[in-house]
Amino acid sequence: MFTVQLVNPEAVQAIDDRLNGISEDVARLHLAIPDEFVAWQTEDMHRKYPNVEESGQTETTGQSWIRTWTTHIWPRSRLANQQRKPGQRKPRQGRRVLSAPIAHRGSSGRPILRPELFEKLRSRMRVLLDTISWKRK
Repeated sequence: MFTVQLVNPEAVQAIDDRLNGISEDVARLHLAIPDEFVAWQTEDMHRKYPNVEESGQTETTGQSWIRTWTTHIWPRSRLANQQRKPGQRKPRQGRRVLSAPIAHRGSSGRPILRPELFEKLRSRMRVLLDTISWKRK
């Protein structure tokens, strides 16, 4: 343990003001990050309905000030992966044509999230982090 003794009251006030300013900047990030995340999905990913899930308190740390925001990115449409219920069929029209069975596609080695989109997200978040000034104003 160590002790710091400051004699100059202006120095103490300057340190206190700076720490309060950083605390306010970090508090604003809790509002700005999810908004920027939604903007990234809407503008860059062209999602009509962006989905952002926020989790407040983590089980491992138990601290409520730690928040995470997540989204799910699918390789194809979510509806394409849904299986049809038995008895549900498209109405057929015309003659039935027999064809060879279609082989199912395997997964590709291509990343689900394109690197360009990830770089756009990183640059957006970097701009937000640059709003916090660790130096004197």
